[in-house]
Amino acid sequence: ADIAVWPRQESMSMLDAVASGLPIVVSERIGEASRVTGNGRFYQENDVSDLARQLATLESKEIRGALGLAGREKVLERFNWHAIAQAMSRDYETALKSRRG
Repeated sequence: ADIAVWPRQESMSMLDAVASGLPIVVSERIGEASRVTGNGRFYQENDVSDLARQLATLESKEIRGALGLAGREKVLERFNWHAIAQAMSRDYETALKSRRG
């Protein structure tokens, strides 16, 4: 594949596609815009013409490559298991501190 597209609902599979170096195209209504910003495109949900326009912006192999590389670097930096574990640990520490009052 050259591009990964989620026309509606987001999923964790988006991160798999990004980690594989694919630019992604998703609805502007997704909850985690940071997964796409800088490595893909947003389109107006239910607007087929806008989806086609966004896909057309990825016609260039160079653009797809640059977005794919940016996405892969983002996943390696922010969405790796170590980063996720650190974030969960911080959340637990915050919750424990709030209980102690």
